[in-house]
Amino acid sequence: MRIVIDRNTFQVQAHTEHPDVKGLRLKTFLELLRESTGAEAVFSDGRMTPAALSECDLLIIPIRTAPFDPDELDSIQRYVKTGGRLFHLSTHAPFHAEDDTLARRFGLGFENSSFKIPDRLAHIPARLVKDHPVTLGRSGERAVRTIVFNSCGSVIYGAGQVVAWVPMTAGDLVAGKTPYARAFAVALDGRRGDPGVGQGRLFAIANCGLLGTKGTDYPGKGLIDEGDNKLFVERAVRWLLE
Repeated sequence: MRIVIDRNTFQVQAHTEHPDVKGLRLKTFLELLRESTGAEAVFSDGRMTPAALSECDLLIIPIRTAPFDPDELDSIQRYVKTGGRLFHLSTHAPFHAEDDTLARRFGLGFENSSFKIPDRLAHIPARLVKDHPVTLGRSGERAVRTIVFNSCGSVIYGAGQVVAWVPMTAGDLVAGKTPYARAFAVALDGRRGDPGVGQGRLFAIANCGLLGTKGTDYPGKGLIDEGDNKLFVERAVRWLLE
């Protein structure tokens, strides 16, 4: 099993470089990956080339910072369409732009939006968490009932399945209150015939604080232990690898 996490991302740069959270930011998430898959995730050495993605079972991109060059976009698109699995986590505007560039290769997008409830964490309640293998789990397992975020963006989708919605109580700091619901998480499954991913799978979330260890606050509040966030993330990884 080979799990690659893109080094050119906010979360990895925080974990490996930022003095306040170095070695801590992704600690809980890396332990979760080890316990649930038996694999030690590795940070990429640089650009996402065909060689870097060779024998990769799961690619994780948690808020891309460095601009993608066309060859990287082609390599990731080819990787997914030939059966690869992509866990793509972005965030709110204005930090979503590079993630949006990649997502559009698969018929998705990360919107120019920024949702937040002033002065408190936002909870996505059970009625906005939709039925999907990630949320329902297997027979006898507890379902994901609530997802917690501090601020988030939204996923633009034309196909696939919305797995969770942004609550309407969260105002968009970019566009103000809007009359229609926005997607928080979307799954694309090539086995189900979803367009854009060929034989692969993609799970997109418009928030990355879900991966952050409790007590870390850069590049945002670490929320992996809030609500059912850890279960949600663990199930997303499992579904991608099935």
